[in-house]
Amino acid sequence: MDYLKPIENLKQTIAHYRLTTFILSGLLGLLLLVLPMTLQEGNPVIVQNDDSIALAKKEPWKLSIQRLEKFTTSYLSSRFEWSEQNFSQQQEMLKDYVSERVYQRLKDSLSALESVARSQHARSFYVLEGIGLSNEKHKIEAKVTRILRIQNLAVATPLTVQIEYRECAISNKNPYGIEIASLEELEVH
Repeated sequence: MDYLKPIENLKQTIAHYRLTTFILSGLLGLLLLVLPMTLQEGNPVIVQNDDSIALAKKEPWKLSIQRLEKFTTSYLSSRFEWSEQNFSQQQEMLKDYVSERVYQRLKDSLSALESVARSQHARSFYVLEGIGLSNEKHKIEAKVTRILRIQNLAVATPLTVQIEYRECAISNKNPYGIEIASLEELEVH
């Protein structure tokens, strides 16, 4: 006998639609609060370590660029930033970033620099002027000024460091998963 009470049926329908509208408005408000916060954090990316898997909340393209930039600065630091006290530590760190073939090519230069560091109390550091990256071609080009200080004399040498890299296993010593396959250090005149 619902047709005999049309006003009560309309009141129930209106109450039902009010409740539905109220719930939907609450959900919309919640989405308006949550959505901007999730967009600021970026998309999660799974990164595999030696023993575990971690979740990085970065945009994949930024993660790739930052990875290459940090690898480049770590390599340059291990190559050009040393003193008499930490030369052997920097040399060990350099082994983690370059292939065996590249390390053999650098060995003469490293032994000469080590003897200068020990006998002349030399110190070296660098100034990074710019980095060019090509993820597609697996190449990095860095503009660097190497400064070699021997006692009271300092010599600045502008260099272009051209790196060809390849992917390798991620480890504690090399958290970037990149290894230098080919290296050219050209003096800029």
